[in-house]
Amino acid sequence: MDNPDGPNLPLPAMAITEESLFDVTAETVDANLIFLGLDNAGKTTLLQMLKNDRIVQQQPTLHPQAEEIIIGKIRFKAYDLAGHETSRRLWKEYFRTAGGILFMVDAQDRSRFPEAAEELQHLLAASALKPVPIAVFGMKVDLNGAASEEEFRSGMGLSAEMMAANTVKIFMCSVVERRGYSDAVRWLTEIILQNNINIPKAAPVAPVAVVAPTEDDDMMV
Repeated sequence: MDNPDGPNLPLPAMAITEESLFDVTAETVDANLIFLGLDNAGKTTLLQMLKNDRIVQQQPTLHPQAEEIIIGKIRFKAYDLAGHETSRRLWKEYFRTAGGILFMVDAQDRSRFPEAAEELQHLLAASALKPVPIAVFGMKVDLNGAASEEEFRSGMGLSAEMMAANTVKIFMCSVVERRGYSDAVRWLTEIILQNNINIPKAAPVAPVAVVAPTEDDDMMV
């Protein structure tokens, strides 16, 4: 499969807001940002919005993809990992170098809340992710019938005690309406800088073989 580190990518034209960008200097912190979530949660759509400040029609994510984004004082290598069931087995291969996690859930599709909550609990139980901030996104809140933040928190099984014991925070987001995600990314960057999480460039994630999904798998991004 393709190297998940990808080619050398140009700096983005925009990320969150233009004033958040700056040229790379000796003070730049490097960190890996991992995009996780079930298929059809909106991971690739959000990544491209952060990188290019526009919504682009996306093809299903079948293999890990990497982009470079500079936000504030952090140069992120952002990994977009496929969310269909067979590809979730590969998520743990990226935990050891994670600086931050964006975990995305379709807030309108309540039928998949239990499945998403189970995957989220696996992340919270992973020892390698204990110091890593995890932003849990309730996506697509612009759609009619999307869950409220209270309902979404309950559906994800996140009690106040659990969130206090982990570096976890919920953000209700809409890429279409451009709301929610900028606050989440700023929260992540502040924690990464506070913890001085610096991922060495010399420690790329090794390529991992991908098991081809079956025809029954929903492979939407």
